Amino acid sequence: MFNYLKGFFITNKGRKFGNEIADYLGVERRLFHCAMEEGGCDMHLVKLYNLKLDGFSLEDIAVDACDFLIPGLDEIEKRFGGQNLIQQARKSINQFQIDRANSDLSNSGYQENEDELVRGDGRFELRYQVMLKQCLRGEDFLAPILHKMRSDDLEGLKGMALMHKLAGEDVELWDLELGVEIIDN
Repeated sequence: MFNYLKGFFITNKGRKFGNEIADYLGVERRLFHCAMEEGGCDMHLVKLYNLKLDGFSLEDIAVDACDFLIPGLDEIEKRFGGQNLIQQARKSINQFQIDRANSDLSNSGYQENEDELVRGDGRFELRYQVMLKQCLRGEDFLAPILHKMRSDDLEGLKGMALMHKLAGEDVELWDLELGVEIIDN
């Protein structure tokens, strides 16, 4: 009985935090949760709850949520066809990503080249690759973008690594000071 109540508590708190992220991104709440699951972030309510407990900011989690929302919206659109709510969500997410990119460019801790993105600075670095859907001359193609997230908070980066691992992405966690990969089983 206790495990049932604990599970209910965690998913309820995760849903509330997910609703905050949905509102922050300008996406309808039910569509946000559905797109997170359809985009490959299984058990996202538990993950969101744990990320909030680990102290990640709403904005940082929203950035990473976009990696699941975009393919999730694609899946929902394939299943139900073009819907106004889906188009509004895409527009809001795109605007958020543009605003975030412009903000990141003005920060000194941001570096960019053609095939990698680096956020923050610190001793530890989480590396993962995201396939970016792009359209060129009317044709869609996927381009791999290496994301690097740096922080002095090793436990927080481990939480983010777990989220990306559960989504099926390959992740690496590095100690930049020692120049070694951190192996965490």
